[in-house]
Amino acid sequence: MKSLSELYLGKTAIEKLPSSIECLTALTILNLNDCKNLKCLPSNMDSLRSLEIFVLSKCSKLANLPENFWKIKCLKELNLSGISQLEGTWLNAVAGFSSLKSLKLRANNFVTLPASISQLSELEVLDLYDCFWLQSLPKLPSSVRYINAEGCRCLEPSPALLKIGFFSRTCSQMRCNGESNYGVAFTILNRYLQGRLSQKAGYETSTKRKEDGSGDEFQLIISAYEIPRWLTHQRMGNSINIELPPNWCNSRWMGFTLCACLDEIDLHPDEYIFDLLDEREFYVSGERFDHRANVKANVIALGDMPHSDYTFEIFSRVTFGRWHMWLSYLSRDSWFATVQNGECSQIKVSFETHGDRLVVWNCGVRLVYEQDVEFNQTECESSHITTSRFRPTSSADHQSG
Repeated sequence: MKSLSELYLGKTAIEKLPSSIECLTALTILNLNDCKNLKCLPSNMDSLRSLEIFVLSKCSKLANLPENFWKIKCLKELNLSGISQLEGTWLNAVAGFSSLKSLKLRANNFVTLPASISQLSELEVLDLYDCFWLQSLPKLPSSVRYINAEGCRCLEPSPALLKIGFFSRTCSQMRCNGESNYGVAFTILNRYLQGRLSQKAGYETSTKRKEDGSGDEFQLIISAYEIPRWLTHQRMGNSINIELPPNWCNSRWMGFTLCACLDEIDLHPDEYIFDLLDEREFYVSGERFDHRANVKANVIALGDMPHSDYTFEIFSRVTFGRWHMWLSYLSRDSWFATVQNGECSQIKVSFETHGDRLVVWNCGVRLVYEQDVEFNQTECESSHITTSRFRPTSSADHQSG
């Protein structure tokens, strides 16, 4: 048993794990998904020195986590979704997971996250889907590439952050109009770009492309009805052509911000049912469907040069929901790695969905330059995202500037 590497106990009736689990020193995966009777974990969890993936989603009776839980040094993926008693204070010691790359906290009731999350220097994925009561976010580490904040309807950007950085006047207007989720998207993206600017990482080495063709870029999913005004080029439908200005690809150009608003094809409320935490399938009139879909953005260079097609595929699948926005960033480095000299006179951006019932209604693009994201470091570090109730914007309020 000491050589056991994976242990799946999901949907079993266990109430606790035996203390002898400390003997499983080679265990890399421990899955306790949907163990509804699980009330506690043993105090010797830190003995699992090889554990990389730990799933505790839907363990609804789990009342606390032992102190030594936070000392599992090799942990890379942690899923604490759907634990009704989970509070933000549980995560105060999360900084102990120095190797953590993915943190899933779906459908929990906490109102804030601890500032210690900023110390997770390896964190890339933060999944907060359907955390309806979440009111504030701390500063996130610049390593975060993918954030799912769909259904987090109580978030609003920090007033301090909206006074600095790019699109500041537009975002101040959004705050006055109550368009909170657009401001949240701006704030999170701006923090990420500020991190890139301060490190100059994107200018020194090429972004590695994964086997599926995707780059290691920033992505955010959030509830939204329309394209934010700070996306200067907008169009209804799933594609847009842009005439680029002279010298657009200068030394201060950082990359493209890409955006698509998506919605599911209408279904009668009585026809379908799915589990938000299951992330796999739902049923329509007895027929099974996958309730997630792949979303892909194609950026094509046009003009006096041969066409060069750059395809950017989303890091994770999108869960169906009414009206959500996918915001992504294509870096200068990734662009130069694909287009020979980087320059062209036009680009075409198109968005594709690969799923049963998801469609793109409108899209937008913005060219981002260093002067857009230059900021006061002290002011940024002291800022937080604070709370406000969500209110959708109207078409009249939302016109391209």
